[in-house]
Amino acid sequence: QPTANVTITLSGVDDSEGTIDKTSLTFTDTDWNTAQTVTVTGVDDDVADGPKTYTIITAAAESGDSAYSGLDPDDVTVTNTDNDTAGITVNPASITTTEAEGAGHTASFTVVLNAKPTAEVTIALSGVDDSEGTIDKTSLIFTPANWDQAQTVTVTGVDDNVADGNVNYKINLTASGGGYDSVTASVSVTNTDDDTAGITVNPASVTTTEAEGDGHTASFTVVLNAKPTADVTIALSSSNTAEGMVSPSSLIFTPANWNTAQTVTVTGVDDNVADGNVNYKINLTASGGGYNSVTASVSVTNTDNDTAGIKVNPTSGPQTSEDGGTAQFTVVLTSQPTADVTIDLSSSNTAEGMISPSSLTFTPADWNTPQTVTVTGVDDDVVDGPKTYTIITAKAVSDDPAYSGLNPDDVTVINRDNDPGILVSAISGLTTTEKGGTATFTVVLTTEPTADVTIALRSSNTAEGTVSPASLTFSSTNWDTAQTVTVTGVDDDRDDGDKTYSINLVASSTDGNYNGKAASVSVTNTDDDKEDNGGCFINCLIRHSRW
Repeated sequence: QPTANVTITLSGVDDSEGTIDKTSLTFTDTDWNTAQTVTVTGVDDDVADGPKTYTIITAAAESGDSAYSGLDPDDVTVTNTDNDTAGITVNPASITTTEAEGAGHTASFTVVLNAKPTAEVTIALSGVDDSEGTIDKTSLIFTPANWDQAQTVTVTGVDDNVADGNVNYKINLTASGGGYDSVTASVSVTNTDDDTAGITVNPASVTTTEAEGDGHTASFTVVLNAKPTADVTIALSSSNTAEGMVSPSSLIFTPANWNTAQTVTVTGVDDNVADGNVNYKINLTASGGGYNSVTASVSVTNTDNDTAGIKVNPTSGPQTSEDGGTAQFTVVLTSQPTADVTIDLSSSNTAEGMISPSSLTFTPADWNTPQTVTVTGVDDDVVDGPKTYTIITAKAVSDDPAYSGLNPDDVTVINRDNDPGILVSAISGLTTTEKGGTATFTVVLTTEPTADVTIALRSSNTAEGTVSPASLTFSSTNWDTAQTVTVTGVDDDRDDGDKTYSINLVASSTDGNYNGKAASVSVTNTDDDKEDNGGCFINCLIRHSRW
């Protein structure tokens, strides 16, 4: 208990961190033992300065009691816990840009501090993928005066010409100074790709031919639509290798040559089939560099050089003989059929010639191998000279529409007679006139003689007609060459009407087959003598006078 009042003064409070509700305390001799309370209130300074410690100084006591006067109580240490956190707020936290100029090409975000710094704060911006975007500021400065005023950063998308899809990256913000050392934040950015992985072919359609020469090959170029992220391999294949082949079989594009066109050659294939112009495709499939499964194609038409046809050789000239002599011709297809082709064969005159075989069948395997047909002469025991007949080739039968119904050429054959005789071109119907009009006929032997044959020609009535030459000679070399005979009418000055006479042919030879052979040609000589009325009157007078 003091003998006098004791006063203790309180001081030293950091007004930015706290306040006290009393600046002094007085104890009397009646309340000396009653504790007095001092309340300290923390102050919010909006500064991210962490916990702050300060001291409330209790001054030496002032009192008339010498026992208390000058007595210095302990000071009080106070810690003001900070409620301000050093932080960076970005808004929005994610943005999108586009590679293409125009709407969306740029995007912005704002930056502000979460709490007042103790000094100037520098925020560095980094991490930008220069191939995808750029920023208009690389650092921001905040002071204790503007810390709560947002600053704007603008991000611009970069067009990289690479088909790399939408690319995500971050803009990193790192602070230093003013109590913000190592405080960080980030903004997520997506740069929308405007490059589409694609393959351009030019032209999109080409034409080849099966035949070598002009047009046998065709070319097109290939180029990527966008820069790849790595090497791109394009595999090329023909959808129908029976019609066309492609070279090379693959192309490689790199990030360096992606926009340099490469040439591809297509070569038509000759399939020997008359299948018309065939359409097919050259298919392109990419892999690697962001081009996986990207495809393209080129339409190709391979022009056919094959025509469905049946070649018969020869179609005329073959000769058979009645002695059983044979002749042959061949048949072959001009193009490969898609199914068997059957051709029936027949003789137009089986009394002169027979054929073997009676039908031919060509398959897709042996279509270009000629097949031989044999024609054998038939002996008819008739002196009819060489006879012409036809081997009839029927219309083809096949499931191949190109060959079905195709009608090959028939073959003309001559069957040589083996019956010795004299063959004249006309044995009747010839006419001469008394005015010297002529008629002709030809003579030929029916078989080859073993010795010269002389044929004497005589008119049965030289008063009506004469024959020239008087004889014909045939040898083993010219026996089948027709010789011409001319008959000339004779004027007899008589009104005897039209007269029929004969030209008689008789052979002589050491070849017993021909010696004595004969033939005859009937000729009519037209009269040109007609009695007029004057002549009749005179004759009548003479006859009357005699009466």
